[in-house]
Amino acid sequence: MIAALIAQAPQPVDTTEQGPLGFVLLTVFCVLFVAALFFMDRLREKYLDRDESTSD
Repeated sequence: MIAALIAQAPQPVDTTEQGPLGFVLLTVFCVLFVAALFFMDRLREKYLDRDESTSD
């Protein structure tokens, strides 16, 4: 049942016909995802350092 729902899901990029475009989009998504994780970790460290310095 779940496989049938996934098969009916809209596919913005059909990799059978647009293979290179699919690879480029996947690469861009992965880079953006890693950048977002890095940025969120930097913000977390910044706020943790700020909280530690005000509690002393």
